[in-house]
Amino acid sequence: MSKKLGDTIPATIAGKEINKYMTFTKNTLAKLPKALPGKRYYVFDKQMPKLRCYVTDRGHKSLCAVLTVEGKTTRFSVNPDGFSTVEAISMDDARAYTARLMGMNQTQLKAVREGAETRGSRAPSAKRVSRFHDINDNAIHRMSDTDKASLSAEEIMQLYLRDKQEKLSPSSIETYREVLPRHFPEEYQMPFPAILDRDLMLDAIHNSKGAMSAVRHINMLYNWAKNNILTKDYAPVFQQLNPAEQLMKTKIKDMDYQPRTNSLRKKETAKWFDVVESMADSRDTDFLLFLFLTGMRAGDTASNLRWKNINLGKGEFSMLTKGKHKEKTFPLPLYVAQRLRSRASQAAPDDMVFPQANRGQRAKLISMVAKGLGRRISNHDLRRTFSQIAAANGIEKTTIKQLMNHETDSDVTSKHYINNDTAITEWRDTDVVDPLQTASEKIVTIILKNANRIGESATVVAIRKK
Repeated sequence: MSKKLGDTIPATIAGKEINKYMTFTKNTLAKLPKALPGKRYYVFDKQMPKLRCYVTDRGHKSLCAVLTVEGKTTRFSVNPDGFSTVEAISMDDARAYTARLMGMNQTQLKAVREGAETRGSRAPSAKRVSRFHDINDNAIHRMSDTDKASLSAEEIMQLYLRDKQEKLSPSSIETYREVLPRHFPEEYQMPFPAILDRDLMLDAIHNSKGAMSAVRHINMLYNWAKNNILTKDYAPVFQQLNPAEQLMKTKIKDMDYQPRTNSLRKKETAKWFDVVESMADSRDTDFLLFLFLTGMRAGDTASNLRWKNINLGKGEFSMLTKGKHKEKTFPLPLYVAQRLRSRASQAAPDDMVFPQANRGQRAKLISMVAKGLGRRISNHDLRRTFSQIAAANGIEKTTIKQLMNHETDSDVTSKHYINNDTAITEWRDTDVVDPLQTASEKIVTIILKNANRIGESATVVAIRKK
């Protein structure tokens, strides 16, 4: 992705003068110097300004078409049947493909970007992925060993998502599609071994925020490919060393890697509520309050929560557990329930509770809150604040994990003994208040007290019995 179509580049790179606009030939592009360490730059083709050459600090040079799709600047490969390096494609072919893209409407461009096919028009990039369209019919097993060895990280990711589509949430699928190309745009389209480079990964981690997630995704793809992409003799096609696994096991000891600690401060609580409750769209207010007062993940809440999952009478809602697609029930704070009640009466059961909270809108909300609060508090920082309040006020770690929809079956007791939900329900004493409900109301009461909102809902401290 590029920041803006009008991005400028330095007039001098590594002591050499370069022109921003030039007529692309293999010779002129071959003379372009490497970018400065940790940097990248573009040059533009005079004959086709939407065509750019992208140069990295390693000297890699690739061609791409840069167009606007749904208001966002998007970079397209100009060689859907292979690599987009300067050596792999002629300038005439690159210009012809760019012109073809420029003649498409927004729907067609979106289909190209997502590697799909539009009705009545074959997406240009479909050639590259169509051989995997019938993956459920074992198409991968009909490929030659040579073709399998040439699979790119992008293609393996498509295979992986097809295999796991029933187990992954929509937000997880969206994340998997975005993270690797963001941090390794060139290597993502090359044969898979190109991305299995330890120095490449370390460079990304040092210089690119969030790159550790990309390393985890590489490790995920490697392990999946090792078990699913096999030769005719049933041996793994990719047998290279996996540096991603090593970096994850060592916790990146050769760099200063620290978990994030940012959270909402106690003295900021009232101001945060003022900012959030003053938003023009009450649905945005409801969304942020729901996140803060339940501790749920923003992506899961936005993409999974429907009105049929909310029971205002019992004060609870259901959500799929992370990764396992097993439905689990959580307490719904009275403060949130009261805000949702008016909208619930006008909605259909299958309607999304927060249909407006897509990834772009969530980013805008973070910016709006930052402007009013004076510093950035992400949606995940709210989740971290929720857990910190719980821990500071004597709530057990297991209960906190349950409230936050974290895995709780990673120990022997949970895995082998407390593993029958039906039996546990049968033994539950109806006169005993649900411990999750108690913990939830305790956390919410503390938050509302510090936000000077406790008087608005006196019943918030009342514990509902099942």
